[in-house]
Amino acid sequence: MQIDLGRFTQAAKMQKEIGELCEAESDIPAAIEAFQAAADYYQGEESTSAANQCLLKVAGFCAQTTDYKRAIEIYEQVAMASLENTLLKWSVKDYLLRAGICRLASGEIGDAVRALERYNSMDSTFSGTREGAFLMSITTAYENLDADAFTDQVREYDEISRLDAQKTTLLLEVKNQMKSQMDDLT
Repeated sequence: MQIDLGRFTQAAKMQKEIGELCEAESDIPAAIEAFQAAADYYQGEESTSAANQCLLKVAGFCAQTTDYKRAIEIYEQVAMASLENTLLKWSVKDYLLRAGICRLASGEIGDAVRALERYNSMDSTFSGTREGAFLMSITTAYENLDADAFTDQVREYDEISRLDAQKTTLLLEVKNQMKSQMDDLT
């Protein structure tokens, strides 16, 4: 009804509420759909910040359900959009870190290395941030299949900048991918 009346902001708010209700009920596919619809409506109204918030929820759910490709696309899209905004550019390093960890969790190390190079060229400050250095070190550890170095880097990063539940889960998946590849070699 709200869409038919041209009230896209109201429709977006309702879709966001539906997404939150689905999230509370642990209906992740429905939550993804609702938050994506809310993001689309917000983008239609040029409410970039609200749209990005909804997209980040979608990306988080996609990463949780191992739809890494979609999560990566969203994190990179939001990072690009945030680079252009003076207030939002400080969050870019976190979005790029999340995208990078998703790339590692997908097991495609070549893609992860190329993406890291692209992130450094996309945001010239990224390589100098804790997040950029952390992503570089865990990517190198993954490339070398050095599980001990990987664990040490994660522990050192977590001592200073606490890892949230999503990053912790993704990093555990990365470590499992490494172990799987190491087992394939032996």
